[in-house]
Amino acid sequence: MRAAEWMITPLLLAVAALLVLLVMTDVPRLAGGLPVVGRFFAARALDDHNAGASVYDTDVRFWGKVLDSQGVPLEGVHVRAAVTTLRVKPVKGGAGFREFDVIEARTDATGRFALEGASGFVLKILKMTKDGYVLPHDQQLSTAFGTNYREYLYKSMDGQQPEFKPDPANPVEFRLWKLQRPEPLMIFNPEMRIPVGGPPQNLSMDDHGSTTDPDFKYTPDVKISVSEIGTADSRRWEVRISGWNEDCGVVKADPSDPFLFEAPENGYEESITCQYGPEDMDGRTGMEGLRIRFFVRSKKHLWHGAVDSVFPPPEDGRVRPKMEIWTNPAGSRNLEHNAARPLFAPPLKPPSFHGLEGVRTGSGTN
Repeated sequence: MRAAEWMITPLLLAVAALLVLLVMTDVPRLAGGLPVVGRFFAARALDDHNAGASVYDTDVRFWGKVLDSQGVPLEGVHVRAAVTTLRVKPVKGGAGFREFDVIEARTDATGRFALEGASGFVLKILKMTKDGYVLPHDQQLSTAFGTNYREYLYKSMDGQQPEFKPDPANPVEFRLWKLQRPEPLMIFNPEMRIPVGGPPQNLSMDDHGSTTDPDFKYTPDVKISVSEIGTADSRRWEVRISGWNEDCGVVKADPSDPFLFEAPENGYEESITCQYGPEDMDGRTGMEGLRIRFFVRSKKHLWHGAVDSVFPPPEDGRVRPKMEIWTNPAGSRNLEHNAARPLFAPPLKPPSFHGLEGVRTGSGTN
């Protein structure tokens, strides 16, 4: 029987027995209102459950180090983590039960911290905070990728999954960005359905219409196509991302840059290509597919934006990438932001302000 099934069955039986006793048993009650008999059986069920669940636990110790975007150690960063276990523990005050412990630490002058004092099989980094600093975009909770969890498996239930081996001599590194001068950005999640082998689909780096004409939209900035390049026995796909016209350029993000908070000044190309297969998986999100991160410059070089995306294998002949875009339309390459406390998106000016022609809603956009 699998561990999850083994865990749920006796726990549900214990809860059911406890409810029946609470409703039907007319016996002396303790100060907290729980029948003496009911408390006895509930405690016995929990003891039996926890005895079996404890075989999946191990002592959890974790060593980490927090740096800024320049690699300088950060002191005073608050780190909060949860250690998950199959054991069930009553919450203090009688507010239910839980299957995890919370442990916390702060970094020292060298940026190092240690988490210890709990047992379980998985550790999750829940928060990493310091005033004036933010996590990379894809780890900010208000984004499409939506979790700053970093999970580390200490004990595999089936013995097949790789286990994390903590080493105080080699702490896990984390990065925070020091906010300098956040500017209003447009942050949104476009939905695309790209036909494999079909015509390119257009992508606009804003999700607003013109402020002077609600039926008017800016010209697209990017065209994206997907083609089949493999064989029946070895399927592969190629993603081509191109500027809408000669005014628009794209450039792949530096793989060593986790933030994408400053668009590059140079290096933009007419198009970029990436290839992937069904075996590819994004290690950060755990999603099937290829992670593609790139910058876009358009609108007479006034607009700069970043795109973080995962392209999954096609379904029904179409690829539906998960995407997040953040764009600065003010002529600045600054893309830094705190997604939990965004500045108001700037009002957009008509295309003519940028010396551009616009297109009517629906004509040429997704």
